[in-house]
Amino acid sequence: MEALRAGEADFAAFVTSLEVPWVRAIFEDPRLRVEDLELAEAFTRRYRYLRRIVIPAGLIYLRDEIPPEDVEVIATTASLVVRPQTHHGLIPLLIESCQQEFYQGSLLAAPEEFPSPHGVEAPLATEARHFFERGPTFFYRWLPFHYAFAATRLMILLIPLLTLLYPLLRSASPTYRWVIQRRVYRWYRVLRRLEVAMDATTDPAGRERIGKELERVGEEIRATRVPARYGANLFALRAHHLQLVDRLRKGAAER
Repeated sequence: MEALRAGEADFAAFVTSLEVPWVRAIFEDPRLRVEDLELAEAFTRRYRYLRRIVIPAGLIYLRDEIPPEDVEVIATTASLVVRPQTHHGLIPLLIESCQQEFYQGSLLAAPEEFPSPHGVEAPLATEARHFFERGPTFFYRWLPFHYAFAATRLMILLIPLLTLLYPLLRSASPTYRWVIQRRVYRWYRVLRRLEVAMDATTDPAGRERIGKELERVGEEIRATRVPARYGANLFALRAHHLQLVDRLRKGAAER
């Protein structure tokens, strides 16, 4: 500043904030002028960490209309950089702290504009990308740091696991239904075999043997248990069993 005022320097570039008092003095000093940078847009296209900013007329001092007209400048963004060995669970907390600090914005930054994942030179951490895309996770809102970090990692592992298990879960219902129905339907083969034997037998001793077999099968059918939603199949089986018992008794009475 002293070199500019003394004429020892023709030009100076500053990386600072408009809120700094000596920066405001630049706009007040009649010997100095904030130059309008016509190539601001070209600079921002070449260097992604730069931003084109327009200082509107009257922003510094509204009453005195300082500056008297819009001034186009460029500004650089500050980057929050951590070492690779930094605990990954700290990254979302650091970003959240920055959000709280810069939430209201400033004279040149809009509210909630920073922090931002854009215009950074260092590689963006995976945790930072997830934070900007989804916000803080449920676990970080309600759990202590160590538990929240562990729970978040566990969820990352569970998502692909559940994706692999989904086809198995879909097939579980038909498999379960088949297992339950098999408890009922397997007895129809036995009843059919006894029915054929009963129709083909005229010997009283053979029919008595079939009757004992039917009695044994009836006891096992009554001992069979199925969920309530499959109860209709079980009751139908019992009715069919009783029909065979009645046929056997009627056949014995006729003889």
